[in-house]
Amino acid sequence: MEIYKLTNVPDTLYYIPNFITIEEEEYLLSCVNNVPRTRWVQLRNRRLQNWGGQPHSKGMIQTESLPKWLEPFTERILKLENQTIFPDHIFQFNHCLVNEYESGQGIMPHTDGPVYHPIVSTISLQSHTVIEFYRPIDSNNKEDVSSFSDRCIARVLLEPRSLFMVKDDMYSYYLHGIEERQEDTINRERISNFDRCNDNIKDKDEQILLRTTRISLTIRCVEKISKLPMLILRQLIFRRSLVTLNLQCRSCLFRLVTFKKQQYPIQLSSKFVLPRTEYSFQCKSFSSISSDQQKTDRIWTIPNILTFARIGTSPILGYLIINHHYTMSLSLFIISGLTDLIDGWIARRYPSQSSALGSFLDPFADKMLVGFVVISLAYVNLIPLWLLALILSRDIAIMCVAGYLRIKSVPPPRTLKKILNMKNATVQLYPTFVSKVNTGVQIGLLALCMAAPIFDYHNTGWMSVIYTLSALSTGVSWLSYVGKSGRSTFKMLSQQTKPPHSSSL
Repeated sequence: MEIYKLTNVPDTLYYIPNFITIEEEEYLLSCVNNVPRTRWVQLRNRRLQNWGGQPHSKGMIQTESLPKWLEPFTERILKLENQTIFPDHIFQFNHCLVNEYESGQGIMPHTDGPVYHPIVSTISLQSHTVIEFYRPIDSNNKEDVSSFSDRCIARVLLEPRSLFMVKDDMYSYYLHGIEERQEDTINRERISNFDRCNDNIKDKDEQILLRTTRISLTIRCVEKISKLPMLILRQLIFRRSLVTLNLQCRSCLFRLVTFKKQQYPIQLSSKFVLPRTEYSFQCKSFSSISSDQQKTDRIWTIPNILTFARIGTSPILGYLIINHHYTMSLSLFIISGLTDLIDGWIARRYPSQSSALGSFLDPFADKMLVGFVVISLAYVNLIPLWLLALILSRDIAIMCVAGYLRIKSVPPPRTLKKILNMKNATVQLYPTFVSKVNTGVQIGLLALCMAAPIFDYHNTGWMSVIYTLSALSTGVSWLSYVGKSGRSTFKMLSQQTKPPHSSSL
């Protein structure tokens, strides 16, 4: 293995030309290109596939094993004099990043961070590239303002079908990156592995190689992995819900007086306990409410118009995200978030613009917006499926309870026209403060997820932080409805004494 070690650079780089055959290269290319389109994540300067799990600052959330088509090549790498390259303890690759670079694309100088074991192996397919290594800026020397070109210590030509291995200081201390250009000048003075390349490179003193589409398989090992990162949080939430149900089911769950005879609840005092949320409400029989108490609500107020606009832009946002128009979708998403703030401010500032309809329409628009965005982000692999399920299950539960109360609050005979008549508001929604905060946090975190491909931090530990914060925010909001703050969330319109304001769940 020492014959492949580059001796004119700091420790340690290995370069093996023709590590795979042309037939194996074609096989790998077919496997990479035949995956579902949703497996690809489009970034600003490349697109990628992530196999094995989602790395974060302290390890990796393992969601799957490496694909079967990659196993023969990882085993071949591990057989390369295991005792000299790889550690003595049991070593196994568990993460692979498939990058596709078009001509002229590259990646900024960076380090992969301590989450990976300091050995990385890269197989290049279809085209060449030149990877460059840079000395980091000395933080103790304020006068060190040299450019990247001045701090470059090595340039390595990665030929098609080659294997490139980095370890020790070259991996953990020095920065590495690929400059964005369409051609590379190849000569002995410029390229550190010039003598290790194929004969068609070494036979010429200098030549210019044009870059085409290149696919790289970056294979690494994450030592600390977790398969169920949300297990503890999920158990806490479900245990709290079960305890609440057990304590209250005997005394107040579905306490319906002569329900069969009158077809509607009389002096209903009940708690609906769902897996994540609990709603408390009080409701009187419509026979005891006079007709003048049933108010006709306004529809075309300015806050409601803004809310209708937010509902209309939700499917457009989903379309833009699925088609990888991240800059446009992020801009539209920010505008939609601002309309949520504006319509709430108008409803609070000008009572004539507030409406009971708005109290239901505004959170419904938020659910539509968040729902379309999270489904689209999950479709393009920008958020994990477990986070999608966590967010949607809460929203669906709230919408189901709201729909149930709307149906029950309409006086008999109940018809679909009466239920869908937005002018006759019968139930008022009062969300908890925690739920309002959760909506703002979710919108902000989803914007960060949408911006990840634009600013190229999708495959970093920051994404795991975003996922965790979003999950915690949703979980806390869930618990707030299970607790005391969830009481009186829904109230009959006839019981309120002042005009309602548009709110968010």
